[in-house]
Amino acid sequence: MQQSKVQGWKAEELAQLLNGRWTTTPSDDWFADDIALKTFDLKLPGRRYLLVAIDSDTWHKGSGNMGIYAGWQDTHEMLKRHHDKFCGAIVQRFIPELPADFPQLVVENSYNVLNMMADESRRRMHGKVVAVTGTVGKSSTKDLLNSLLSEEGTTLSTRGNHNTRTGTAVSLARCITDPDFVALEVAISALWIESLGVGARIQADVAIITEIGLTQVSHYVKGVRDTARHKARLCQGMKVGGYAVLNRDMDDFDYVSPDGNGIWCPGGDIWFPSAGRYPNCQLSAGYQRFPHHAYD
Repeated sequence: MQQSKVQGWKAEELAQLLNGRWTTTPSDDWFADDIALKTFDLKLPGRRYLLVAIDSDTWHKGSGNMGIYAGWQDTHEMLKRHHDKFCGAIVQRFIPELPADFPQLVVENSYNVLNMMADESRRRMHGKVVAVTGTVGKSSTKDLLNSLLSEEGTTLSTRGNHNTRTGTAVSLARCITDPDFVALEVAISALWIESLGVGARIQADVAIITEIGLTQVSHYVKGVRDTARHKARLCQGMKVGGYAVLNRDMDDFDYVSPDGNGIWCPGGDIWFPSAGRYPNCQLSAGYQRFPHHAYD
């Protein structure tokens, strides 16, 4: 594979895409090749991190999750203390306490820009995306893929706990450097929303379901069948000619299979009972290869 030569996000394109205003115009050679929500995201040395600062109210309204994010603090305040760690910031309000030459891109809603950047980054990307979900085995499978694919080309993978709907957008926004491969870990919380989850945003070339079991019991998940139904949504919006890889020994495999009634990987005009018809992909389960027949 050819090594990625795309530097990252440029100042002018960010302002246009996000309908924002730079309070201090960055230099012509300014760019950001990574995205951060907190200092916790500063994992790789030598990267030029762009902070997306989000206040508590905007975060909770955007994420729709008061559970694990109930303690979210306004990161505009954090930026005042740690601005030297970032090459710039997308902010929802101007922060006068920052140095005059620190680039601040003021936007109307700093949570919404994550999805806008994710979609634009995915649109430009030429590499392959492998997305992994499952009750167990998500992280280890993602890490293994990241290790193996790194031997073949530039690779980006989900960091930390960025496996939610919001985290997936952050990971995709980082793909602006056009890596050869992306390995994404996707939690069930990114798949149970009414719009069918993040599958259509990811547009996976390969979707892997490692396991189906009862996890994160909630209004959305009351049994194993609910887990199966939501996990299968990862395949929503897959690239034409993509592959869905299933664990033959997992619970409810008969549901998450071409002969079941689950929401399907878009393959061979395979029918999604709740969503309609979608383009082609291949289905693999263990060593068994499924035919590309249609489901009406």
